[in-house]
Amino acid sequence: MWGPAARGITVPRILVADDNTNIQKMVVLAFQERGVEVIAVGNGEAAVRRLPDANPDLVLADVFMPVRNGYEVCEFVKKDPRFSHVSRNSAGGRVRSAR
Repeated sequence: MWGPAARGITVPRILVADDNTNIQKMVVLAFQERGVEVIAVGNGEAAVRRLPDANPDLVLADVFMPVRNGYEVCEFVKKDPRFSHVSRNSAGGRVRSAR
């Protein structure tokens, strides 16, 4: 173990679920440089499976994903008492490449 966790400092943790790997990378870069641990998965079902082990403080879920969409992920988090401490947000949009 290294970094803040090795010193007994609690590090905020985000679970991001998005089927677009570019979005995943942008979120990881934006938050990791601020000292936040980011766990990225590619669909809503993977997010639901990772929740118990990840124990995130925040779940960011894309609305338009295969298997389970962002609304379904947020609803799962909301209904499960194990995750009552977890904030959740679903968002949707399009990323256009620069030409």
